[in-house]
Amino acid sequence: MVKFQWISSTLNSFAQIGFQQNRFIGLLFMLAIVAGAPILLLSSLITVQIANLTASLLQVDKTLLNSGIYGYNAALLGIALAIWLPLSPITIMVLIIGAVMTVIIMALWLKLFCFKPYSSPFIVSSWLVIAALSAIDYPFNAFSVTSSGWSLPEAVLNGIAQVAFQQNELSGVIILIALVISRWQCTGWILWAAVSSSLFADILVTDAALIQQGFFCFNAILAILVLLSNPSFKKRWWLLFLSPFACVLLSQAFLGMNIIAFTAPFVLLVYSLLIIDFLKEKQPSG
Repeated sequence: MVKFQWISSTLNSFAQIGFQQNRFIGLLFMLAIVAGAPILLLSSLITVQIANLTASLLQVDKTLLNSGIYGYNAALLGIALAIWLPLSPITIMVLIIGAVMTVIIMALWLKLFCFKPYSSPFIVSSWLVIAALSAIDYPFNAFSVTSSGWSLPEAVLNGIAQVAFQQNELSGVIILIALVISRWQCTGWILWAAVSSSLFADILVTDAALIQQGFFCFNAILAILVLLSNPSFKKRWWLLFLSPFACVLLSQAFLGMNIIAFTAPFVLLVYSLLIIDFLKEKQPSG
């Protein structure tokens, strides 16, 4: 029984990357990561196990643990940092520490705030790790990708793949299948987010390589998934329509500040909308 729960929490942790709680969807996300880079599945599996073990030792709510809530931020961290950091004993240690940090931040967040954390624990933990490593001049992997143009179908599939930090069209197809299976009602909006963010990025920026990689796309998709899960936002079609453009602007802002954005653009957008709604509700009537 314990072994099944451990497997279930692992699969759900990967499913929660797309804000789903479904073991089969988690398996598809893992398959998408393997299609992109098998080593990233290994690093994310390590961080998920560390996170779930830490959460278990902290005696968190077992329902939340089994649903993957304490594991998915660690999965994202395991993928993202393994992309940016060279393989070494220090990197492995950093992955372990980062995974523990995501659990601590998640536990504190659930106690202190009324808003859902989404991927905030991953963002904060990753930024702290990167800041600490930068302070000691730890080497980061260098990326130099150039492109004279971009293709919309490839950019869309890469953007969908980037939901799990992959740059691979097959990964994009697999993740799209996973999202369609779990949220088929959202398919049109997911494609709108992917297409509109890519086209808007082409107007806003000159770096075709980033557009081709799906850099401006995945936050728009994540924002759509979250907004559609909120009954209040779901009714406001104009908000869904405009959210991809806001995500592109925020992604470009982080790029301009030379900060690795990760999933911060979509999180900032959603929190801004939630705060605006909260303040409106607090306003006295009449």
